[in-house]
Amino acid sequence: GDPTPAPAPTPTPPLPTVTCLGSIDVAGMGTIELVGSGVSVTGSALEQATPMTINSDGTVEIELNSRVYFANACDNLQISNTDYTAMNYLGKKFSYKVRLGNNGCGCVSTMYLANMAQNSELGWCSDYYCDANKICGVECNEIDIMEASNFGWASVYHVADDPHGVVAGYSGGGAGWSGSRDWTKEEWKPGGGECIDTTQEMSVSASFPVDGTGRLVGMQLQITQGDCNVSITQMTEYSTNVKTGEAIDGIGSLSDGLRAGMTPVLSVWSSSDLSWLDAPGADGLG
Repeated sequence: GDPTPAPAPTPTPPLPTVTCLGSIDVAGMGTIELVGSGVSVTGSALEQATPMTINSDGTVEIELNSRVYFANACDNLQISNTDYTAMNYLGKKFSYKVRLGNNGCGCVSTMYLANMAQNSELGWCSDYYCDANKICGVECNEIDIMEASNFGWASVYHVADDPHGVVAGYSGGGAGWSGSRDWTKEEWKPGGGECIDTTQEMSVSASFPVDGTGRLVGMQLQITQGDCNVSITQMTEYSTNVKTGEAIDGIGSLSDGLRAGMTPVLSVWSSSDLSWLDAPGADGLG
């Protein structure tokens, strides 16, 4: 999701709630209305969000400081949490194509799922947005399929009150610690190396297999370009709230969230410190 803000910003002057961007056809979901947030959160400030563009071929161009939600209906004058899509992805696969372009250090493009349709609190952004970082003041379960740049990729589990979460993929690090290393810098780099050219189009597939009781086993992820792919075999462990240190059944909580139905969210944002995504890390391999 997006970065954590300082407490309780107040927009001055009032900003628009949402923008109806238009519709796209999504296989397995039908016609989806794309709802653009009218508000972008930068630190403690609420700002006018950047609009997005739907091209004639159905592709969506997302600019910096944009956030967009999947919905069944959209009205520029008002939005309800029940307007957002609430698909149960348990036992299903979510696939899409993405081109990061020149999305270098300090910028992150995202595709994630959040329990927005179940959230009845309007929030600071006046659009019922929620995530585990509470950037609009409301927390909820969040599954980050993609938080990516040309130099890193993070897939993250978050229960509602755990903004840190459990990470997989190929990410950064800091003093004394290193991020995920499910693949290498040679497999993930601008211009291409041993596998993915991160400036060019790639296909992403996230699967949510279940056991005999219908409980999530763990998200699986594959990124393909040409005849090469990198992957996260399966994210099966989430037994500790990383923020609080408390023992939790994270997989069970996210199973419940998926069963209730989650809303896909797209965004692009920047930060002066994205070392968790694109820094070398203590092992120098990020």
